[in-house]
Amino acid sequence: MSRADQLSVVTPVSRPELLPLIAPSVPAGAEWVLVTDGPLALPAGLRPHVAIEGPRTGRWGDVQRQVGLEAASRPYVTFLDDDNLMVPALADLVIPHLEATGAAGAVFGLLYRHEGGFLIWPPPLRVERSQVDTAMFLGRTEAARRVGWPDLDGGAWPHLAGQRCGDYAFISSFDEQEGLTRVPAILGFHDGVASVRAFEPELHAALERDEDVGERLLSCLHRHMVQADSPPWWKGRRTLQTAPAAPPSPGSPVVPALLELAGTAREGSSVPAQRAHLAALVRDLAGDRPGQPVNVLEVGFNVGLGAAALLEASAQAHVLSCDLAEHPYVVPCADLLRARFPDRLHLVMGDSRETLPRLAAATGARFDLVIVDGGHDEATCRADVLNARRLASPGALVVVDDLMPHKAYGIGVWTAWNGLLRDGTLELDAVWGARPGATVAERDAGDPPEAFERRWGVARYRRAA
Repeated sequence: MSRADQLSVVTPVSRPELLPLIAPSVPAGAEWVLVTDGPLALPAGLRPHVAIEGPRTGRWGDVQRQVGLEAASRPYVTFLDDDNLMVPALADLVIPHLEATGAAGAVFGLLYRHEGGFLIWPPPLRVERSQVDTAMFLGRTEAARRVGWPDLDGGAWPHLAGQRCGDYAFISSFDEQEGLTRVPAILGFHDGVASVRAFEPELHAALERDEDVGERLLSCLHRHMVQADSPPWWKGRRTLQTAPAAPPSPGSPVVPALLELAGTAREGSSVPAQRAHLAALVRDLAGDRPGQPVNVLEVGFNVGLGAAALLEASAQAHVLSCDLAEHPYVVPCADLLRARFPDRLHLVMGDSRETLPRLAAATGARFDLVIVDGGHDEATCRADVLNARRLASPGALVVVDDLMPHKAYGIGVWTAWNGLLRDGTLELDAVWGARPGATVAERDAGDPPEAFERRWGVARYRRAA
């Protein structure tokens, strides 16, 4: 069931001629509140909306956003400029996280257009001027009303009077007064209409035809996200240049920090011997391509212990993790890793059976290592391996975790694994295991599965004849 009916989308309007272009990106179930900058005629035939004539200011929409915020009737609110686009699935991606964590609001990353393509604008750990944008925010309506959208010319912000930074003033105030969680995923656009017009002409034409573009907007995000860098003015980029990721060390503080964030509610996670083995695979791949990225696709992020091991293994490692993000610790753990390893971890939230095909259509084959540790029933595990095949580069390694047929959670994975070997989808390299308390993994020589605390298979996709 879509969460769009819980969301109000507030748009300040000074360019009504653009509204037909952005309307297809507003989810059908959401309340769309349009507040004009003075008396402006709205185009005919728009999808259902609430139209409010706001005061004429000739400025940047701050007053209009506050009017729209006061009029919003749904429990959650976001702001959409009249030259931007939103991902129609935004409510489904963010609202469950806010409900699970109890957070008042969230900021997430955007795609940012520049002359050569797109840059990634990550959600900032610290809210500072030029580091945030209106389109990054989704939060509880009552909390947003308590903060209020600031009128920078009203006297409360004398040092910002006459400046175009109402988004900074609102988001920084919200963070201080109500608290914001950071969702380390790219879930929106900056200047979306112009971006799509410049780099996605077919998608722009679909917007002009008022077509349903939800899936295509998500594919656009995914395609450009994995190819983009962070903008040069983003402070996290400068941090990366002066403080590269530390080399791997057995006593890395990132693991206890992740476990502390997850608490006792976490699901089962990897063991040290397994993480060491995965890290060795990444270092071997990095050694084969000096100076080139090692792209890792991870299905199932959970606490992030596996992702941390991969990122620590080599500064060349870049990890794209897919996770349902049903547990409240997923996003904070990903956020911690993004801070530790800037620009090298991306989180795609949603059902992998849906997100992997979209990623494949958007990015093509680019991943050198595929790790499948998502849904443990046979059908989902098999679907993850098959869907990831389109994302794997030639010769990519495929790791399937939890080959534990004696455990309830491993029966489906074991059945899927054997079926994929039997039908020729995968070619076996080896099965590896970690005995209880071991720090080094060993190649399975035929011992019973019960002898191991963890077992996983390493394979490659069979080449087409």
